[in-house]
Amino acid sequence: DVPTAGVGLKDQNICLFVNPDFFLESLKTPEERIAILKHEVLHLVFYHLYRFIGEKNSRNAYLNNLAADLVVNQYVDPWPLPEGAILLNTFPRLNLEQEEELAYYYEKLIEAKSSCDQKLATLSGKLDGSSDSAQKEEFEKEIQDWQKMKDILEGSGNSNIWTDDHSKWSGDPLDEISRQQIDNVVTK
Repeated sequence: DVPTAGVGLKDQNICLFVNPDFFLESLKTPEERIAILKHEVLHLVFYHLYRFIGEKNSRNAYLNNLAADLVVNQYVDPWPLPEGAILLNTFPRLNLEQEEELAYYYEKLIEAKSSCDQKLATLSGKLDGSSDSAQKEEFEKEIQDWQKMKDILEGSGNSNIWTDDHSKWSGDPLDEISRQQIDNVVTK
């Protein structure tokens, strides 16, 4: 039902969805499995099921997913996330602040996605016009970072990132009944 794992709504109930192949075969250690479970619980703690930004079926749904993962993955430590998990340092050129809310990361990712092509073109021009080897090396590194970021933000298969499934989140705003339901699940 899901490619990896995720929390979501099914028949008005909060559920944990787990792909057994992913959980038992792709995750290499019990510690990684704990990390994934903590990751999913943190989506509940932060009420992410009801914090969808923009149109749920829009192309930016994927960026909302990445932004939510940027939030929760900061709090999974000391448990090791699987290789390719989205972290703040996945986007070194954005200088993302720590411990911000989903909306902050979402806006930063939207801005980055819209500026990637221009940034890459500008850097390529600078690289071509530079004769200084140290400067060329810095431009090449920056181009590499921006290209990797572009691949991730566009959902390219070349990006080798891990993200969970947020397709079962609500498109509705959080109401008091839903907040209480989540609080009951989290505190039990």
